[in-house]
Amino acid sequence: MSNRPSRGPVEVVVCVHNSPEDVDLCLGSVVRTLRDRDRLIIVDDGSDHETQKICELFAAHHEEQVRLIRRPHGTGFCKAANAGLRETSADTIVVLNSDTIVVGDWLDRIVACMSANWQIGIVGPLSNAGGWQSIPSLQSSNLTDQGVRSDRATIAAIHDYCAQFGDRFAYPLVEQINGFCYVLSRDVLSAVGLFDEERFPMGYGEESDYTLRALDAGFLCAVAIDCFVYHAKTKSYSTEARSIYNETGQEQLRALYGVKRLEAAVTLSHAHPVLAKIRAEAAEAFRENDWLERTDAAIGPEDA
Repeated sequence: MSNRPSRGPVEVVVCVHNSPEDVDLCLGSVVRTLRDRDRLIIVDDGSDHETQKICELFAAHHEEQVRLIRRPHGTGFCKAANAGLRETSADTIVVLNSDTIVVGDWLDRIVACMSANWQIGIVGPLSNAGGWQSIPSLQSSNLTDQGVRSDRATIAAIHDYCAQFGDRFAYPLVEQINGFCYVLSRDVLSAVGLFDEERFPMGYGEESDYTLRALDAGFLCAVAIDCFVYHAKTKSYSTEARSIYNETGQEQLRALYGVKRLEAAVTLSHAHPVLAKIRAEAAEAFRENDWLERTDAAIGPEDA
């Protein structure tokens, strides 16, 4: 569209490990939103045959903008993400989970947030399941999603609804950015390096570590409150495996940064007044617009 804001190219890295239905939806949604100079890098980390074929056919069909890196033996999220990051050259890089759905001008809004302050080096959008970035409410620990409808029309409507927040509020500066859609600038990647694949081989804590490393290097982290990315929550690993990986990651974070610093970072994000205001408004809007799958869901601005 001729009225779209000018921006440089963006590279999107999607790490894949099985869950073929989610992968197919995610890749299709990403490629529909790319501009001519944008690029998608798929890192298939040892997926089974069905998912492997989806990735291969997709890359072949979109060979001008899509590159596929095939890792025949799964080595975990961090090594896969780092393999993708090593292949990037753009000033803005998105590490995107393969269980997400994106719509419209999401990349334009991400870049606008990144460009709002020269110190911003990490950005994340709003989501239905994105930690403290979640709307219309915060997640409970055992909630896989918030009952938000996942059809493209609903996601686009929510994304359009969120545009107003960018006009009304400054981008919230936080100390935690959820890893489902983790956006890095070239400057922060050059200064901080790659994800710590030794301490966080399967993920589950690597984004918290990276965010704190970036803050220590003098960068800022912001939430693109005018951008919404749907997150189904991964099905690549079992619930038991995810619980083990998460606890292992938390142990590493506590050893690296101490409990007090981690709690302070969480509190700042959890209690940020702009995010709290947005959740309060979104709770009503989601009901009014029928964006929830469960019409009887008790969604409140601070449900936990």
